[in-house]
Amino acid sequence: NLLFLNPLIKSIDVVGCCTDICVLNGVMGLSNYMNQHNLDVDIRVHTDAVATYNEEERKNYVDAAFLLMKQQGVQLVKKK
Repeated sequence: NLLFLNPLIKSIDVVGCCTDICVLNGVMGLSNYMNQHNLDVDIRVHTDAVATYNEEERKNYVDAAFLLMKQQGVQLVKKK
């Protein structure tokens, strides 16, 4: 809890596995926490650094996860 109340934290970069499960749930909870406490912290998910199992078969779920995160105000970034 003290980590997130540190005024020096201005952004959080997220990478990981299970985009449509673990990344989505973690990021949504983190974003809700920041909003609840009126903390101005950018959350960035690096889309080229997340993945899920059976990626091709789960494409609709991954797309939905990215849409939900974007609607929550999470920045989706991709390496150029």
